[in-house]
Amino acid sequence: SVTAADLIRYGLEPEFVGRIPVRVACRALGQEELVRVRTEAEGSVLGQMKADFDGYGIELHLTDAALAEVARRAASQHTGARGLVTVLEQTLRDFKFELPSTQIRRLVVCDETVRQPQRQLKRLLAGARTEGERM
Repeated sequence: SVTAADLIRYGLEPEFVGRIPVRVACRALGQEELVRVRTEAEGSVLGQMKADFDGYGIELHLTDAALAEVARRAASQHTGARGLVTVLEQTLRDFKFELPSTQIRRLVVCDETVRQPQRQLKRLLAGARTEGERM
């Protein structure tokens, strides 16, 4: 367990340490815990992302492989659940800007999309243009 003296030796100001009423040591969240946070937590970041896309009339779905890849990347950042936000934002940011002006109404994100979002977005947009020209 961490004591006030440990925190002061680490470099925190004694005045600051004295103002921390409860100190707990946490272990890092692993990939499995991050999957649960992302999918089960009330107001989860994934739910917020789905609501954002829904506002544009686009249904967002992440495959199990994509969920695992998001969790793996988030776990490697060692920032806990905050890493989920970072990875999802990095993955979906450009999709949120590009897709509303297209006829695309469903976005299925796979693990490859998480690894290479720009490449997958280009493929998706190229396919949408081709379908639009046929219509």
